[in-house]
Amino acid sequence: MSKFSNETNILTAVLFSEKNVFSKAASFINKMLMSVLFFSLTFLSCSIISFEELSISSNISTNETYFSENEISLTFSITPDYDTAEKLITLKEDSSTIELTFTWNNNTCKIKPVSDFKKNARYILQLNGNLSTKDNRTYETNFLRTFIYGTQDDYFVLASFENPDVGTNTETITLTFNKPVNISNFEDNFSINPHISTERTYSSDKKTITISPETKWPVNTYFTWNIKKLTSEENYETRREYSQTFCYIHDYLQPGLVSSNLNDRKITDTLSFTFNKIINLQSFEKYFSITPYIKGYYTQEETTITFHPLSNIEIKKEYTIQFSQKITDENSIPLYKDIYKTFIPTNDFLKIQSISINEIQNIALSEDLEISSTTLNSQTTTTTNTTPQINITNTDTLFIEIIFSKPISKDKLTSAEKAITLEAQFPPDVSYPKLTSLNWNTDKTKLSMTYSNISKSYQDVLYKLTVNSSKTYFLTEDEEYMEKDTCVHFKTHLN
Repeated sequence: MSKFSNETNILTAVLFSEKNVFSKAASFINKMLMSVLFFSLTFLSCSIISFEELSISSNISTNETYFSENEISLTFSITPDYDTAEKLITLKEDSSTIELTFTWNNNTCKIKPVSDFKKNARYILQLNGNLSTKDNRTYETNFLRTFIYGTQDDYFVLASFENPDVGTNTETITLTFNKPVNISNFEDNFSINPHISTERTYSSDKKTITISPETKWPVNTYFTWNIKKLTSEENYETRREYSQTFCYIHDYLQPGLVSSNLNDRKITDTLSFTFNKIINLQSFEKYFSITPYIKGYYTQEETTITFHPLSNIEIKKEYTIQFSQKITDENSIPLYKDIYKTFIPTNDFLKIQSISINEIQNIALSEDLEISSTTLNSQTTTTTNTTPQINITNTDTLFIEIIFSKPISKDKLTSAEKAITLEAQFPPDVSYPKLTSLNWNTDKTKLSMTYSNISKSYQDVLYKLTVNSSKTYFLTEDEEYMEKDTCVHFKTHLN
């Protein structure tokens, strides 16, 4: 190869190398121009680049608990898109989202509940989400306010209460509110469980309510009273329910019979029963029984109940008294079981100790009103050995003396004439004896009688002396009476 050729090749290589350099430079410049152009076009496509922040203010202060204006005001530093803003605004009333009305004036929104604010209700206002502005900007928002509607003085609450307590002699529920209560609303929203009929009394200012049972609080029973949301006369509402439980009286002692006076009762006495607790008299009257039945009435003094019979108890008769388990004390606690008691009154019957006729003493007494196995006629005389014979040779008079076991009551002395009869039984044509005198001794235990018009027939005449046992005739001072009629048979004989 010639020198010229070598030089030519060298020059060609140099030129080629320079061309590559220029080519790369041109490419770089090209890219730079395109970037500048793209940036310029992007910049020109926006109306303006802004770093402005969105702020929201309200008439609800962040450091106030109460809010009392008629409507909520929200003011935006940048006018928002109304529809978007309304969709992001929520207001909760006591945890329930409520329906709102919106009124706009440029960048200020007035907000009110459709059903108006409720006094003392708790509200939560929130604007949360992406908010669009009128100029198509978008801001992320999280605006929150909480408040109680009204003022602190408007708060309607149960200020105090007092439950029934036997220890403090408090028998009523007393509720005191800080504002006058809507009575009709209270009647609808107050309850007590288990149910018991009550009476309610309202104070003149309607702030205090007193509740008492129509009868009384039952023992060992827990009651719970409850007040739902309550409205005052000015339409304020309590924002909570109130509830309290109480038991008026605890009593776990069952009633039982401690003592009675049955061991030494007379027929005129009352019957008394002492218990370990005060007994409910009505339940005692209903479930107390005595057999044989005696009508009577009851009195009570502390733990003792007395039965007053309206008629005397019967002598020597056994009585059974039953205290049913259904008898309760004043707290309605029943007896632990049925109780039975028996007694016999201590009185004894009035007795005739002896009867004497003329000279015959202590004539045998008989329960029979007719003498048996005795026949008297003009032909035959057959008598029993026990029939005494009275000699009337020198008199037509019988002197009869009756001695009683106990003194006779003063107001029954004159009834002896009706109670004692003397009659001739045989022969049938004998004249009827006549009572001519009747006298009592000082002790009122001995009755002396004189009968005239006694037959002086030479044949034996059979007489019967009867003492009627009716209580209307003979009673002792203790109102004791004879058990049965008593009679004697005797013959008169003229020697």
